[in-house]
Amino acid sequence: MNNEQLDRLLRSTRPPTRPASYWDSFPETVQRRLARESRTRSDASPQRSHVWRPLPWLALGAAAIAVGLLLLWRPARPPQPTEFTASELQSYEEIWRQVTALFPHQVSAVILGPDGPQVVLADQPNLPVSPPVVLRRCAADGCRTALTFSGQSVHLGNRQLEVLTDSRGGVIVTDEDAVWPSANSSLRLNARLLEITL
Repeated sequence: MNNEQLDRLLRSTRPPTRPASYWDSFPETVQRRLARESRTRSDASPQRSHVWRPLPWLALGAAAIAVGLLLLWRPARPPQPTEFTASELQSYEEIWRQVTALFPHQVSAVILGPDGPQVVLADQPNLPVSPPVVLRRCAADGCRTALTFSGQSVHLGNRQLEVLTDSRGGVIVTDEDAVWPSANSSLRLNARLLEITL
């Protein structure tokens, strides 16, 4: 039987008919039955029965779980950046050569990260020629690498970092609350000079 046949059948069928006296006495019948049931309930003696209430036990269990999680929880530290491999350093040197050849004296930084490469340019081609520096900073959202040079400011993740080099070829990176390299630095990064002949 399909929907159309069922629809025709339901339309052709008549509901059972009741005599008019049934409908006249129906409200009184319902009222009598309700009155009788309410009397039986009020006549019954109240009995105390033990009722298990789950709410206090659930609250106690939830509190115990929360305390356990707080004791076990340790803030996730971002991964420590790995040392640069020889092949990575070669590719960074090549990237720096090619980008600075396209924009001579104008490249402030090349940022390589999860969002893809970004080239940061100065407004005018008046930046000094300086040995390039590579630095990698890792945070909770991944690692980012910057190619830049001493005296430049780069934005890596959520930090604005100032990059400096010393006379011995060491790299110093600072931000508003840390200096790297330092034993108590909160900056988790690696940095070094790139060996490119200028």
